[in-house]
Amino acid sequence: MKRLLRTSQILSLIGASSALLAPVSAFAAEAALRLSTPTPNEQVGNPIVIEGSARGKEDLLHYRLRDANGVTLSEGSILPQGINAETYGPFTVRVTLPAGIQGSGVVDIYQSTANANALSTLIQVPFQVASAAELGETIPLYRLYQQSNSMHFYTSDLPQRETALQLKYRNEGTAGWLYQYSAADRLPLFHLYKASTKDHFYTSNITEKNTAITKYGYAFERIEGYVNTSSTLERITLYRLYNPRTQRHFYTNSAPEANIAVQRYGYKHEGVAAFLPRR
Repeated sequence: MKRLLRTSQILSLIGASSALLAPVSAFAAEAALRLSTPTPNEQVGNPIVIEGSARGKEDLLHYRLRDANGVTLSEGSILPQGINAETYGPFTVRVTLPAGIQGSGVVDIYQSTANANALSTLIQVPFQVASAAELGETIPLYRLYQQSNSMHFYTSDLPQRETALQLKYRNEGTAGWLYQYSAADRLPLFHLYKASTKDHFYTSNITEKNTAITKYGYAFERIEGYVNTSSTLERITLYRLYNPRTQRHFYTNSAPEANIAVQRYGYKHEGVAAFLPRR
């Protein structure tokens, strides 16, 4: 199940007053580690995606995945990008679980030390593995538009959509569909936001996501869902465009609409944002 955000968080995501901004992550700003996903008891796919950010003197963290009996399923290292004592460095790790794994488990995140047997636990998060039938489920990526700010907003979260409509966003249907859970041939669709330009940025490229955070002032908001890693005739292309004047992005699954945005409204093509499943 996807986690629901507080009203203040929803408002901050769609460009409301900065006074309402609230941390989306599981930890307060003073914490050394912020884990965005999985959230406690979240239902996950396979591979499981571990997403968050960290700061501090140590530049290396460790993860360990255990089943309900405490048996280690997988373990490895996490290297946040650009981490230091003052700045949070983002990280994303995709960990493949053993085939056929079911039920519950726990993600442990540790600090790095010289003695692997004396690692200090920063967080333990329980999770539930989605069933094979659930892995095929898709969810809509809603598309909305606020004319007063010339701003598009996309979300797979229904409460966010309803709040946006209350804030005079116009319903523009869906930009496409997303898988609800991860799988070996799927990537997360990351949602980032830059408050200074009110730009919502979506990408399935982990390196691009981290660079947008560390170099260009974007903040991670959430994983909207999961997309395909490559194109086929059964998949839908989500195009990405950018307007240098407004410094905002626009996404559409219509090639003619993308071309009109370029010809009439000053957008420039930025290629493909993602390949989406058909419903």
